[in-house]
Amino acid sequence: MHVDRIDETGTSQEKKIITTPALVLAAGTQNTNRLLLRARAHDTIPDLPDALGENWVTNGDRICTWVSPVEDFGPVQGGPVVFGTKDWADPASANTIIQASLPPLPLGLGRTVTMIVGYGVSAGRGRVTWDPVRQEGVVQWPLDGDAPLTARSHERMARTTGVRGTFVDTTYVVPTTWHPLGGACIGTVCDVAGRVQGQRGLYVLDGSLMPGTTAACNPSMTIAAVVERATDDLIAQDVGTLI
Repeated sequence: MHVDRIDETGTSQEKKIITTPALVLAAGTQNTNRLLLRARAHDTIPDLPDALGENWVTNGDRICTWVSPVEDFGPVQGGPVVFGTKDWADPASANTIIQASLPPLPLGLGRTVTMIVGYGVSAGRGRVTWDPVRQEGVVQWPLDGDAPLTARSHERMARTTGVRGTFVDTTYVVPTTWHPLGGACIGTVCDVAGRVQGQRGLYVLDGSLMPGTTAACNPSMTIAAVVERATDDLIAQDVGTLI
């Protein structure tokens, strides 16, 4: 493992090579994918699973601003989430709408502006691939990947904001997600304990394990539960057996 020891500004102070019989990647979905794809591209870890980078999804995120001249959201908004509303009757289109607070804005704008966010179950699937020129993992995502879910989320947001409010989907302006998931999924790249297939001593324990959606929930608790279960398994089965 090649690493830089950095200072508080990110400037490299020292380069190191660390050798270890076991390595747990928990760098977050995007960074874990990037590290593994780079290792495959540079052949520093041979024979990584073919499905690496596949089943990347946004958790159905739609990140929107909510403006209302008749509401007072407060100059300092509480958070991280003040309220949420679920639409889970149909598992194929289950979604959740939440209000998410903004940091204080100048000129008192925060009183009339906040955020409204949707996420849910999406049938769309993308992938992360390695760009040899940029030396970076690049997300490939179909423009209509979340289209049915987006339509449903927008419909429910419109009911929430009301006739005197409006919302703007910033995801159209700057494609982004708060909850990237997938790329090293359970069943195709890793087993249920995060062991990378065919790679003794290499583990993934983060959102990369999730196949793109966590059932219309914020993924944090699902990831924590999966990782806690995996850790119990690894302690029982793997600790002391790798050297």
